[in-house]
Amino acid sequence: MKNTSHAAGKVRPREPGGPDRRLRVAVVTAESTWPIRTGGHARVAGILTALKSHCELVIFGPKADTPPDIEHVEVRVPFDRTVGNYLSLGPRLGRSAFKRNERRRIAGLLAQNSFDVVIYTHSYLAAVIPAPVGTPSIVDFPNIEIDRQKSIASTRRSATAVLPWIESWKARIWEPRVVRRAHANIAVSDADADRIAQWNATTLLIPNATHVPPNYVRSPEDGYVIYACNGDYPPNKDAGDWLINSVWPHVISELPHARLVIVGRNTDKAFSYAPHRTGVRVVGTVDTLTPWLHDSAVAVAPVTAGGGSQLKILEFLAHRRCVVATEYSYRSVPEIFADGVERTNDAVHYARSIVGLLSDVDRRHKCESEIDAHAATLDWEYATRTLMQDVARVASLRGSAEPREVERSPR
Repeated sequence: MKNTSHAAGKVRPREPGGPDRRLRVAVVTAESTWPIRTGGHARVAGILTALKSHCELVIFGPKADTPPDIEHVEVRVPFDRTVGNYLSLGPRLGRSAFKRNERRRIAGLLAQNSFDVVIYTHSYLAAVIPAPVGTPSIVDFPNIEIDRQKSIASTRRSATAVLPWIESWKARIWEPRVVRRAHANIAVSDADADRIAQWNATTLLIPNATHVPPNYVRSPEDGYVIYACNGDYPPNKDAGDWLINSVWPHVISELPHARLVIVGRNTDKAFSYAPHRTGVRVVGTVDTLTPWLHDSAVAVAPVTAGGGSQLKILEFLAHRRCVVATEYSYRSVPEIFADGVERTNDAVHYARSIVGLLSDVDRRHKCESEIDAHAATLDWEYATRTLMQDVARVASLRGSAEPREVERSPR
């Protein structure tokens, strides 16, 4: 199957029927998934990779370097900042990601083509682009918007907190409706699964995961501290500012030659002031984190707000790096790796944790070996091992007007 990007909105006919016909699955996303630059890209790519060998996939989303075995219908995403998107009771992100004519075009293509299942990569997309009647839908929840927006608002000051508070309030209206309308909902954690289940909905669990290098490189004795993030995301920017301004001076006072490397999408813009600070280097966007993690000694996760699960923490652990986290970021750590992560919200204690790991190489290497023992469980193949079974069960409901209980595969 050749990859094609159809700006005009044509979709290839489905494969001929028969007992061995593959499921035809539509995926609606606002992510330019490939190349993978963010945690959001990584989650969508992980799920689609698990499905593409078994399904005939058609992505409706923005321009991307989509693999050749996935059909891609290109959708224009100029990010519409029309005032009406802010005033509407619907999700601002869903209405802003695709303009009205694009939302209508996608809905029309979903109705015209015979799909077995429609998968939405975010709840706010399912809220503004309904699946055709009789076509089962699955909604992935990398975040629960009610909680994510509330968390962001709680860290803001005065006027800047108003918009996320409003979006959280609006999500209390539209998000439960999306959950109940879907035939299955995917959560990233047990806590989020319980939250979704409160709305009397079928819930599946696919935790975030990452690529796990088969062999890891021990951290160098003189390695640096690494903070990897998407600089465009406000909670990451706030976390980096706290790390640079409140934590790092305490580290330098104990270890004058310590180095902090900040890397990730647009971090050079978000932290343009940081290179003037002692021991701080800002790299910006990179193709892969692997070489930067190989040369690091300690990874930090200083985020205090947001939603869902932080993929970067899993990437740190997959590369067998010890992590210092805030209490909020610690929620993204799988329980089996708890001993490899130190946590605190106090700047002085945070700095002491960093200094302790930088100074004690033997302790650090022992921690890395303990992480390595369970690293395979962080891989996307492991996380999605029952996904195809779950999608097939949902597809079996095709033609039903209302969602029915879907038996979840044992994990």
